[in-house]
Amino acid sequence: MKYLVLAVILFLAGVGLTQIERGDRIFTPVVRLRTSDGLFITLVQKASPKRSACREAIDRFVGALDTTCTSCFIESTDCATKLEGVDRALANNESLPMHTISAEGIRMAMLGPPQRVQAECEGMAAQMVRLGMKSAACAFPRVPGGVH
Repeated sequence: MKYLVLAVILFLAGVGLTQIERGDRIFTPVVRLRTSDGLFITLVQKASPKRSACREAIDRFVGALDTTCTSCFIESTDCATKLEGVDRALANNESLPMHTISAEGIRMAMLGPPQRVQAECEGMAAQMVRLGMKSAACAFPRVPGGVH
């Protein structure tokens, strides 16, 4: 009986320790989606020191997507603690060789059919402003040597 009580106490202590959020970790909301017309979009939002705030940011974005983009399909969501590639470049506000949208607390990269991606980028930035963002701007791809 003594060992059972000790086992339960150790188990509960382990569960409690897994729920503690470490202060040195930063969680960045990352959402990847695609549209039915062939666009692939990666969205990176402002980082948070709390996983719960990160999840809430993702949930708000996904919830808004249900009404603003009925042709969008969520590929993945993540509260990333380490960013690489496009995710890192978006979070660090680096230029990319693809269309990007920058708004307060959000940065997006878009890939897709060349004839559609520019119009969609500009239209999405305009819609973000109509929906209440202070500003949102579409940036065209930056490629080495300045050639588009």
